[in-house]
Amino acid sequence: MAVPKAPVAHAIASEIEIQSIADTAPVQPLMAVGFSDAIKICFTKYATFGGRATRPEFWWFCLFSALVSNLVGALIGDSAALVCNLVFLLPSIAVGTRRLHDTGRSGWWQLIALTIIGLFLLIYWFASKGTTERNKYDLESV
Repeated sequence: MAVPKAPVAHAIASEIEIQSIADTAPVQPLMAVGFSDAIKICFTKYATFGGRATRPEFWWFCLFSALVSNLVGALIGDSAALVCNLVFLLPSIAVGTRRLHDTGRSGWWQLIALTIIGLFLLIYWFASKGTTERNKYDLESV
């Protein structure tokens, strides 16, 4: 007994059409966040590497981590500043990955920070405006 192929082919074709429409649909704009909101978001998503991060979210968290580690270093000492930097390491990499996702790039691009030229390129990408179209890094909840 042969199974009809036409309905299956039609279902696959309509699924591909729906997927291609969803890929080109604009993304809901990410809301700008303030200083305290950015810190809450980054610690809530401590090791979340999926999704996107806005420019303010990224830069406010960078400012916060730099201020806290310098303050801890000045008040307590270098050992405490090192511990503080280790606490901030994973959320910093995670928010950097999400920020690169917002610009349509992989989080693995952060590895070019190991070169001097790559660090300048990363700063440029982190400061760039994010894409408004859906990309492969979007989560379903976005």
